[in-house]
Amino acid sequence: MAPLTPDEAKVISDHPLGDALELFRQSFRSTRDKLGIADSSESIEAVISGEDGRRLAPRLVSLLLGHDVALELSSRISSKTLAGDLAALFRKLISDGSDIRSVAPLLNAVIRRAKDESIWEAVFDLIAKTGQTENPITPTSVLNFAPLIKDTPWPIHSGNLQNISEPVTSEPVEFVKQVLKLELNSSLELEHPKFFNTYFPQIAEVTDAARMVFQECQKGRNSLYTIGKRWRGWDDHDEDGVQRSLEKCVNRFMEYLDKPGIKLPNQRRFVPSPNTPIPGSVKRKPDLCVATSARGDRIASWQEVLVAFELKKPGMDGWVKTWSDMAKFAREIFRHQDSRRFILGVTLCGSTMRLWEFDRLGATTSKPFDIHTNAFSFIEILLSFLWMDDKQLGFDPNLMEVDGQRSIKIVKDDKEERLIITEVLRNQASCIAGRATTCWKAYREGDELKTALVIKDSWQYVDRPEEGELICKVTAKGVTNISPYYHHEVVCFDGREDNIRSNIRKGMSMAGGINPFVQPDFTWNEETQSGQISSSAGPANLSQGNRSPPMTRGRRAALDNLERQENQHPPKRLLSQIDTEQVPRKRSKSMMIARGDEDDMAKDRVRRRVITSRVGKPLREASCPAALLTGILGGLEGHGSALQKANILHRDISIGNVMLDEDERNGFLIDWDLAVETARLEACGAPGRTGTKVFMAIGALDGDPHNFMHDLESFFWVLLWICVHYTGPGKEAQDISDFFNNWNYKSPEQLATYKAGMVIEERRIDKIMSVSVTAYCRVLIPCVKELWRIIFPGGEPWSTQEHSLPSQMKATIEKARDDLYGSG
Repeated sequence: MAPLTPDEAKVISDHPLGDALELFRQSFRSTRDKLGIADSSESIEAVISGEDGRRLAPRLVSLLLGHDVALELSSRISSKTLAGDLAALFRKLISDGSDIRSVAPLLNAVIRRAKDESIWEAVFDLIAKTGQTENPITPTSVLNFAPLIKDTPWPIHSGNLQNISEPVTSEPVEFVKQVLKLELNSSLELEHPKFFNTYFPQIAEVTDAARMVFQECQKGRNSLYTIGKRWRGWDDHDEDGVQRSLEKCVNRFMEYLDKPGIKLPNQRRFVPSPNTPIPGSVKRKPDLCVATSARGDRIASWQEVLVAFELKKPGMDGWVKTWSDMAKFAREIFRHQDSRRFILGVTLCGSTMRLWEFDRLGATTSKPFDIHTNAFSFIEILLSFLWMDDKQLGFDPNLMEVDGQRSIKIVKDDKEERLIITEVLRNQASCIAGRATTCWKAYREGDELKTALVIKDSWQYVDRPEEGELICKVTAKGVTNISPYYHHEVVCFDGREDNIRSNIRKGMSMAGGINPFVQPDFTWNEETQSGQISSSAGPANLSQGNRSPPMTRGRRAALDNLERQENQHPPKRLLSQIDTEQVPRKRSKSMMIARGDEDDMAKDRVRRRVITSRVGKPLREASCPAALLTGILGGLEGHGSALQKANILHRDISIGNVMLDEDERNGFLIDWDLAVETARLEACGAPGRTGTKVFMAIGALDGDPHNFMHDLESFFWVLLWICVHYTGPGKEAQDISDFFNNWNYKSPEQLATYKAGMVIEERRIDKIMSVSVTAYCRVLIPCVKELWRIIFPGGEPWSTQEHSLPSQMKATIEKARDDLYGSG
C-alpha cells in the first residue's frame, strides 16, 4: 500500500469523515446479523458475497465518492479526481459485481473504525487494483475531459443549465471556466489577421469623421492627444481609472461630432457603467456599452445593448477572467435579443484594446493593439459602432418590424408567405456556441382565423439530419401527440445559405487564428479565478498582459513612420493595418489548432427553420399537478407513436420538449432535432452525447448506445425535476438544494453516478423526496415512487429492453392523474 503524500494527508486532515459512515456501519451489522454470520475476520467477504449483502460495496463507494476528500484529491492512475475513479468503480460494481471481493479490505477498515488516513489509503489501494482497465491517460487537449462515444451530440454549453422557470444567470466560477473552455474549445480564434476586414467594413463617413475628430484632439495647448503620442491624463492604474479615461475620450469625441454637416445615421450612444446590474441578469453589467438612444444615460434592459465593453487594469489582456467576463456579456445579449446572429465586443486592459466577435460556433478576436500608438484607429473603431447598420452589428434583417409588428417571410410551395409574429415562445439559450433555438408564435398574413403556427429557428451542424424532414415524415405517417408539419427551410442571408464559416465569418481561415485552449501550457490561476498563457512560444502581449513585443529596428522604424502619418495626414484606412503591426513570428505547434481536432474545427453550423401547427405551453405553466401528468402522458404517447408508426426515436426528452395543450386536455412532444431513425442509430455528425444532460438516463450518461429505454427513463427525471422545482401556477421556482442544482455542473460520468446512487434503494429515494419535493407537488410523490419501482427494478435501470414498460408507465400516470382529478 503506497503511503499518503503530505498534500494528500493534509486534505484528509482538513476534511474528516466524522460520522459520515456511521449509518453504513449499522447497515452492515444489520445485514450480517440477519444472515447469521458471526463477527470475524472472514465475516466481511461472507456478507458481501450473499444476495442481501451485494449492495453494501457499491453503497460504501457511493458514500465515499461524494465526500470532499474524494472531490479534492487527484487520482493516482488517471487525469481525473479520486471521485472520478470511485465513480468508475461504482458503475462496475452495480453492472456486473466482478470487483465485489476487492472491496473487502476497504470494508474491513471502515467496519473496524480505522483512522481516516488508513481508510483513504485503502481507497487508493482498491483503485490501484481495480482501475487498471480504465482508459489510460492520453496526452491530448486539456479540454477533452469527456470520452468520445459512438453517438451524436450532447452539447456541453451554458445553455444546458436547467431550471423550471428562467435560465440560470449565476453559476459557480469553476463551472463557468469549464463552460467557457468547452464552448469555445473548437472555435476560439484569437488574433485573426482578417478580423478587421471581416467585421469592420470600410465606411467613408466614418473615416472622414475620425479624421476630423483626430485633428480636433490635437488642437490647443491642452489637447486631448499629446505630442508625446498619448491620450492626455489616461489613467490605467486600475479599472476605475481606465473607465474614467475612456469615458472622457468618448465624451470629447461626441462633442466634436456635434457640428453642422455631421449627421449620425443611427440614434445610438455610449453609456457608462450603470450603478445597478441590467435587469434580467444577476450582478452583470458591462463597464461601457453602445446602446440604442432611448433613455439618456440609463440602460433599461439587455435588449438595448448593441456592443459591450469590458475594462480591466493593465496586464489582463491575456487573462481568461477578462475573456470570461466578455463572454458572459455576449451570453446575456444573445439571450435577450432573438434576432442576433453575432455580437461584437471590446476589451480594454489599460491601454491595450482587443475586439471580439461571438457567434454560434464560438469566438474570434483581433490582435491586441495599443490605443496610444494607434490613436486614429482607436477613434475609427469607436465611431464605427455609431455608423454601422444593424446588419453589420449582427442583427438579422429577415426579422422585419414595421409599426411595431414583427414578421418573417418564407417561400412555401414556390409562393411567398408573410408570417406575423405575435409572441416569443422561447428565446435563444444563454449560451454562445450551440443550437440557440428560438421559437415564435405566429399566423399567416391573410388568414382570417389567424391559425397559430410555431416558427423555430436553430443553428444546426451542417451534417445533422434536418429536423424538418423528420417532422414531415412523422406527420405523414400519422404520428399522434406531436406538433404537425407546416414548412421547413434553410434560412438565407444576403442571398446565400446562412451559415457561420462562409456567411458570418466570411470565409476566414481557421488556420489564421490562435486557440490557447488547445495549448498544453495553458494554465488556470486559481487565486484570481482566471487563466493565463504561459508558453514562451506565445505572443508577448498574451503571456505578459499589455507589454509590447520586442522592439526590433524594423518595427521601430515602421511605428515611427505610422506615427508621422497619423500626425500629418491620417490615413484613409488604418483598421486593417493594426493586424500587421505585430512582429512576424513563427508559431509552435502548440499555438496552432491541434491536428487531431481538425474534424471538429471543420464543423460548421447552418440556420434552419421549422414551422409546425400546434401551439402549447410548457409544463411549468400547468394549472394543477394533475395537468402536469396530462402533459407527461401526452409526451409518452407521442414518443411511442413515433417509434411504432415512423421508426423514429426522439432522444431528447426534457422539461422543455414535453408540452401541454393550452386547454390542458392533452400533451405532445416537440424538438426532433436530435431524433434519429431507428435503422441508423450510428453516429450522426457531431461529437458528444445525445440529450439534455440533467434529464438523460444513467446509461446514456455513461455512454451506452441510445435506445428507447433511455428516453422512457428521461420521463422519470423530468417528473422528478418538476416535483423539486414547481411551486404552483404563476409562482417562482423553488430555490432548490445543492444536490439537484449541482446536476447542472457535473460531468456526464459524475451525474450518472449521482443518479445511480439515488435510485439504488427505496430508503434513498424516500429521503430525497421528503427533503426536496415542494409542498405543491407532494401529491405526486406516490406516482414518482411507483414509476421508480417499475423503471428501476431492484434499484437499477433495466439491463434489457422491456417493451411492456411504456404501458406500465402510462397506466401508473393515468391512475395518479385520475385520482387527483377525482379528489379535486
